[in-house]
Amino acid sequence: MAVQSQRLAQLLVNNEETLYEPEKFERLISGALSGLPQVREVDLIDPRGKVYRLNQNSERVKVSNWSDVPAVQQLLSRAKKRLDNNWGNFFFAESTNRTLLNYYQPLAIRGRFAGLLVSVVSYQSLSDAIIEPNNARLRNAYILHDQRYVLAHRNFSSINVTLSDSQPLPTIGQIKDPVLNDYFGKDQPIPKSIGDSLYNIVDVSGVQYFVVYKNISGYDKKPWLVGTYFPLSVVDAELDQIHQFRILSLTILFLGLAAAYFIGRRVTKPIRDIASAARASLQQGFSLEDGKNIGGSVFRELDDAAHAFNTMRSGLGHLSTYVPEGVTEQVLEKDGQSLVAEQHDVTVMFTDIVGFSTISAKLPAAEVAELLNIHFSLLADCVRAEGGTIDKYIGDSMMAFWLAREDRCDHAEKAFSAALAMASRLRMFNKERREKGLEPIRLRIGLHTGPVIVGNIGAPGRYNYTLIGDTVNVAERVEKLSKEHIREDQDAIVFVTKETLQCIGQETKEFSIGSHLLRGRGEPIEIFCFT
Repeated sequence: MAVQSQRLAQLLVNNEETLYEPEKFERLISGALSGLPQVREVDLIDPRGKVYRLNQNSERVKVSNWSDVPAVQQLLSRAKKRLDNNWGNFFFAESTNRTLLNYYQPLAIRGRFAGLLVSVVSYQSLSDAIIEPNNARLRNAYILHDQRYVLAHRNFSSINVTLSDSQPLPTIGQIKDPVLNDYFGKDQPIPKSIGDSLYNIVDVSGVQYFVVYKNISGYDKKPWLVGTYFPLSVVDAELDQIHQFRILSLTILFLGLAAAYFIGRRVTKPIRDIASAARASLQQGFSLEDGKNIGGSVFRELDDAAHAFNTMRSGLGHLSTYVPEGVTEQVLEKDGQSLVAEQHDVTVMFTDIVGFSTISAKLPAAEVAELLNIHFSLLADCVRAEGGTIDKYIGDSMMAFWLAREDRCDHAEKAFSAALAMASRLRMFNKERREKGLEPIRLRIGLHTGPVIVGNIGAPGRYNYTLIGDTVNVAERVEKLSKEHIREDQDAIVFVTKETLQCIGQETKEFSIGSHLLRGRGEPIEIFCFT
């Protein structure tokens, strides 16, 4: 949350003209909110107390004057004295029936206090961010406040607790977790330490649990307590395996030289195979192509390791098909640092099938899915051929983008070439469908070029590599505008903005259809039509 708020504040500071201009602020923040589901609202308070508010459920910025509110003036006064970020106190919002927490980020332009950015987060989002019911290690994770109140827990969805201003968070007793209630709800035994973490063993109904936690300061006047617990039998089983392995190692040590040589050969070969396959997978970005499975071994442990590696590589290979192309390689090369959200010039493409609702209503679900897979394969081939990245599929629509490299404008040219190739491929595809007596697939394509924020957007543990910004909105609305111009005899239509053609250097007035005022834009934009 802190990192995301700082980046958003820096983005506002870098776009100084956006501050306190409702329409510009709305375009910038609405794009950022779409990638931050845990943030319910973003408020910008100017130095005099005027507030600009935008939440997840509204499309417009609300402007209020809180200059006469003492609490707001006190907040601004503290922010002017300390230009650093901090968390506020928990409070209960009756309008949403949720407990919320504010994160304050002062804005400074050239050393001068320029306002206060407030990100509003619900305490339920903290739980959603760390609890993974299907993960044995994170299923019992928890966050406590003052060792009495619960910030994150798996039981949030099943409890029925009435919260209020006097009690904005549920207590340990109300969360109905016998382990936490038995350990933290009573007088605690003196905990033992592992590094900077604490642990102890608690007996609940005859079952012993290993409870481990750590105090985290800096979020409130009182530290947060983050931890997890699991049955002690899990720890005992791990220790037994280590003990058994030591006995096995001692037994092998006393074998003869001939047996040692024979076993050494049998042991090292699978390990070398796994190491070699691991390096190959890293170089190929976990691609499923040309991936050979590791052979088995007469040793159970190595055979299990080979099977586990084969399963892991297959899973990562399938998982990589859900990630935009090139992202896996960037993560492996720079440990994810290259995915930090930054501003870049890009060309964004949106596509949409004309009348797909009518087409899909006539077909069984399986045939609809097959038709979409064939259609998207055709489009994806054209995107890959021009070095583009497919961001996402949205129903029968596709979003793709081309990133500027080394201040060159070839991204616009490549995107335009890909769009024309799609139109050409679709005409050949429809010719075959008409010969078979099938209804043709008609396509609308929109292109726009401009600056965006590209990179990791989301919460720790669940990021989305995507684009946000006005350029994305314009590209989508350009594609929607083409709906009014495509004719029945056209298989495809490509709408391109003036900015894209200027980047290519091929602005051709004969293809212009004039300037149009798109939703959310203050000035009209010239559109060019290609078929």
